[in-house]
This record gives sequence, C-alpha cells and structure tokens, in this order.
Amino acid sequence: MRNEKVKKIIMAADRYGLALKNAIREDLEKQGYEVHDVNPDEPMLYQDAACAVAGGIRSGEYDRGFAFCGIGMGVSIICNKHKGVYAALVESVYQARRARQVNNTNVLCMGGFLIGHEMGKEMANT
Repeated sequence: MRNEKVKKIIMAADRYGLALKNAIREDLEKQGYEVHDVNPDEPMLYQDAACAVAGGIRSGEYDRGFAFCGIGMGVSIICNKHKGVYAALVESVYQARRARQVNNTNVLCMGGFLIGHEMGKEMANT
C-alpha cells in the first residue's frame, strides 16, 4: 500500500546494483512516485552513490532513499555516517517492513548480488 506522505524518492547505485536499482525505479514510477535517479544509465562508485542518496535525505529535499551496491553493506555504512540518515541493509520483505516500523529508517540499502528484481520491488513497496 502506498504511503501518501512519501513525495520524493532519491536513488543511486554502483555497477553491481545498477540493474536492481533500475528495476525498482521503474516499478516505483509506475505507481506514481516522483523518483530522482542520480545515475540512470551509468554506474558510479558505491561511495559516491551512498553520499548522493544521504545528501538528498539530509537536505530534506527527498523523503526516502534507496542505495545499491554489490551486497549493500558498503552503501549502508556510508549512508549511516550522515546526520539524520537512518539506513538499513535489507535482504527480506520482513526486514524492510521492520526497518521502517521499528527503526524509522529513511534509506533502504540492497545488494545486487543478493536480491532479485521481483524481491527488490516487493521490499521497496513495503
């Protein structure tokens, strides 16, 4: 179910998370979310992807963010170094749900090596 409070989403990925990011972006856009894709076609370093997402959240310009790399750990660590950014590395729908409900996360981090596109879409929608 769509959260009406979420207005704008930012996302970025390194080369290992690019395909997963693009699949999730397309799904969110079909649902009517406004998504800013930092790097729609070209991968970036995972450090830069994480900083771009965290910066967008920290500035208040975006309500939620998604950061992707090979296993998701690298972007998660970097995002969490930014004040006001609460990133969770998730590998299941249950984790995604609990991260939001219990920990009030505003960034989900996923690994392109670990998460299939359909699972990633379901986790993003959660």
